[in-house]
Amino acid sequence: MEYQVCTRCVMDTSDPEITFDSNGVCSHCQRFDSVILPYWRGFSKEWLEKKVAFIKQDCKDSPYDCILGVSGGGG
Repeated sequence: MEYQVCTRCVMDTSDPEITFDSNGVCSHCQRFDSVILPYWRGFSKEWLEKKVAFIKQDCKDSPYDCILGVSGGGG
């Protein structure tokens, strides 16, 4: 497979399971749109902002500075 990067995110062909549509959008973004995004649409921006504020306050002494950790892979 020729090296390719998603036109929408940072995923690339280093993932052996990845596929791309004719617009160069990866299978992970396509799955997000079809499976996850519909559930997110039920949450308002206000709800999300309150949730983020709560997490920041609740974890203010945490050694981590992110809300959602995303693995870079490796092994």
